[in-house]
Amino acid sequence: MPDILQTEMMGLYEVYKKPTLFLSNFCKREESDATSFEIDERILKNPYAVDTQRNRPGHTVDFSGYNTKEFTPPEYNDNAVITMDELDKKLAGRNKYDPAQYQGAILSLVNDRQAKIGDMYRRSEEKQFSDGLFTGQVKYFDGTTVDYKKHKDQSVVVSKSWNSAEGMALTDLDKGCDVSINLGRNAGGEFVFISRGSCIGSLIKNKETQEVAGAYKKIDRVDISMPLEKSPGAKYHGMISTNNGHIVDLWSYDQTCDIPKGFNLAGEGSKLPYIPEGGGILFPKNILFEMKYAAVYPGDAEGVEALNKIRCQQLPWAYVKRDKGCVWVECGVKSRVLFMPTDFRSYVTYTNILGS
Repeated sequence: MPDILQTEMMGLYEVYKKPTLFLSNFCKREESDATSFEIDERILKNPYAVDTQRNRPGHTVDFSGYNTKEFTPPEYNDNAVITMDELDKKLAGRNKYDPAQYQGAILSLVNDRQAKIGDMYRRSEEKQFSDGLFTGQVKYFDGTTVDYKKHKDQSVVVSKSWNSAEGMALTDLDKGCDVSINLGRNAGGEFVFISRGSCIGSLIKNKETQEVAGAYKKIDRVDISMPLEKSPGAKYHGMISTNNGHIVDLWSYDQTCDIPKGFNLAGEGSKLPYIPEGGGILFPKNILFEMKYAAVYPGDAEGVEALNKIRCQQLPWAYVKRDKGCVWVECGVKSRVLFMPTDFRSYVTYTNILGS
């Protein structure tokens, strides 16, 4: 008689990467009952006070004038369908000899697909952060554009590649720090610089960095060591003091997302880096960025409950549908989220770090 082998089902092993949230984790996440947001921006000088004559009327200080910016977050609403045909088959990771547990299988599939859709939204948040800083805009699929009015001085184009003999990496970092301090009216102190690994490598090997590292005896102006993954997908390389004494933390972030298919987007199906090749972002360590979540309407509520907006970052929904004896489950997630670079003038972006 033939041999009978006992086989153990070890489970499902997916080739799947959870979203990395390095960029969006610089944001304060705030949920709101509102559906749109306004920011009043006032740019003030930094004068000192002029003394007045004793017992005489004082000087009147002008605090009038501000600009109002209004933003309406886009809505994300994606869903998946679970059919009875799917439940009639052996589910991935299940033992084919185990009795079918339909209710448990449905809950497992709903949870898995809602989690995957939620991950898509987190990647969109990373992309909004990247687009908002590098281009100064976030563009919606329907053609709507949110314009943050990025100042021209906030875009630093490196004139001499950092991996060339003429490259001046620390001088370029000084330029960005000075723009952030003067345009953004911040105190400076410590900055964060985020780029790709190839750019950080060029910065470390750049002649200015090497001169600073070797020019001082018993004076530490460079503290760069073995890279450490201190945040998923991002590596911390250390810190450096620029020529003008600005302290800059160095991070590399080479993560990508996939451009979705079926929407006629440029490059669909290809990889899209959050930090473009030859690009970088610099901002003060204490900068104020926000990820704002507007209230959403529930997708599975009945009656008047469907009109009650819910404060949340992501709202999962699911319901059973029937039609002429057929039954299936529809499930999904809704979100209304928009990146808000609240410190509009304190960040700087770099391009052409590695040359053309």
